[in-house]
This record gives sequence, C-alpha cells and structure tokens, in this order.
Amino acid sequence: MNKIFAKVSAVLVSLMVMSGAAVAIAGDEKQQFEKPSFSPGDYWVYSTPKGQMRKEYVGEEDGYHVFMIKGQRELLDADLNIKGENRITFKFPLSIGKHWTYEYERRQPNRNIPVVVSCHVKGIERVETAAGTFQALNITCDEDSKLQKGLTLSSYSYWYAPEVKNLIKNTKEMVLKEYKIKK
Repeated sequence: MNKIFAKVSAVLVSLMVMSGAAVAIAGDEKQQFEKPSFSPGDYWVYSTPKGQMRKEYVGEEDGYHVFMIKGQRELLDADLNIKGENRITFKFPLSIGKHWTYEYERRQPNRNIPVVVSCHVKGIERVETAAGTFQALNITCDEDSKLQKGLTLSSYSYWYAPEVKNLIKNTKEMVLKEYKIKK
C-alpha cells in the first residue's frame, strides 16, 4: 500500500512540475532563503515595456549595496529595498508563508493617499524567462487604501529566484533576459 501511495504521489508531483504549477515539496515550507551577497560586475538585464534595462552591482557604500541602472546610482539596503523609500519589496530571510506589511503615501496630483501594503510569499514556482528556467518564490502584494477600508488599490506579484540573486519577473511585464553572477 505504501509503495503504491509513493508511486502515485511521485507521478502527481511530476505532472504538477511539468505543467508549471506551483509546487511546495515537503520540507520547503520551512526552508529559508537568506539575503544574497553580490560581487562587483554581477549584472541582470530585463525586458520591460519601455525597452531593455541593465542593473549592475558596483560595490558597497555606507552599508548600502550600490547598483547602476541606466547610468544612475541606486542604493539598496541589506534587504534589497531602495534607500529613502518606504517600500519593503523583500524582508529576508524569505520562506513560504511569510507575511509582512508596510505603509507609504501614494503621490497623486491633488493629494497623497495613505496606503497599507500586505505582502505574502505564496510558494515556489517554476518560471521560464529568456535567461532560463528557475525555481522562484512567488511574492504577492495588495495595496489597500487607509482612507476606505476594504478598497484594494492594486495587486501585483513578483518572482525572486535565489539562484539568480534577484527578481526574474513581475506582473508589470519586467522579465529577466540575461544575467551574470559570481557564485
């Protein structure tokens, strides 16, 4: 009986993986993905609706990671969040089921709208990009108005691949095209 159950389980998992469905293999729920480390020269190239974007790591400054994007310096903290912004894209270590929230003000022409953002690591998915196929953490976020309870202003997802040490895709049509990192 146990052998039959094991074979059926193996076939079902194989079918789910081949179909691209999100699969959390036993034990993955407890696995933690630590913040990445970078080396000068590591880079990622993304396709976006506005064209190609290259992001290159150039070093550290005052405890921040320094990246060059379109000729501009961008400083990211240890959790890869942009210095000076209240947005918390990542909250390492990442693990399936992890939740975090933060608040910021969405700038509008007439006034700023206070927003509460709730993010959740849904699971691990097999994601295909021009740079390859990766096992990536699917992170979803909902932006809710603090002024009107129950009003969701936007929802989005992004996928972080530990192997790539960065985002590989988001729902705003940004997709990894190529990358080079020192392992």
